[in-house]
Amino acid sequence: MFFKKTKKDKPQGKSEWIPVKAGFEKTRSEAIISQSLDRLMLNRVFITVISKEYQSGSTVLVGCNEHQLLIDRPPDWPETATGKHFQIVFKDTRFLWNHFNIQFESATSDTLYFEFPKTLFRLQRRTNYRVPAPIGSKVSFVFDASKKMDAVVLDLSVTGLFVSLSGREAIQKGTEITDISVTLCCPGEGNQKFRYTVGRARVVRSFYNENLRAHCLGLRLDIENKDKEDLLKFIRRQELSLLRKSLPR
Repeated sequence: MFFKKTKKDKPQGKSEWIPVKAGFEKTRSEAIISQSLDRLMLNRVFITVISKEYQSGSTVLVGCNEHQLLIDRPPDWPETATGKHFQIVFKDTRFLWNHFNIQFESATSDTLYFEFPKTLFRLQRRTNYRVPAPIGSKVSFVFDASKKMDAVVLDLSVTGLFVSLSGREAIQKGTEITDISVTLCCPGEGNQKFRYTVGRARVVRSFYNENLRAHCLGLRLDIENKDKEDLLKFIRRQELSLLRKSLPR
């Protein structure tokens, strides 16, 4: 095992990170990449190796040089992996998902060899960070005391929903809604659903979406703390799905 000597750390200024699609940021800063690799190796931080067809359990980065990363070989590593693109996924000190998109080069009985990364990606996750809702997700709620409305969930966060209404009736910004029941589909888990209810919410956006040809609402939820943890777990699974979809074909 051997380690790459890294340059003296520089502050991770916002200018080092460039926004890209779907909530990701990226950096090509050699100092930031080296700092991340040092932390992974020296602290034995668990990482996950992901491709379109494969996801490892927890493993660790055991070394690197200026050309390669060395990773402890998972027991179920596929023998047909040569030349494929992979992601090395881990959480940083702020518990945000980070990953490298790199190509697999070779393997021995105990070590995987990948090309050295040139770019580090980071997925911002805040309580108001939204992820796309799985197809088929829906919500129902009550407004104006007794009117019931059904809607399609387009994206979600721990504290909000973005929805398109199934009916033609518009709901004005500032309207309080009650008895919110959310049903989210769970991709890859058969017909399982994740359901939660919220007592109150407020409409913070209301507009007609020309592309969808539907009236859309942004809802700010007054969600109980006991429901936040389960919802956050669901959102984290969606984040991992986003990471997988961002892999090169």
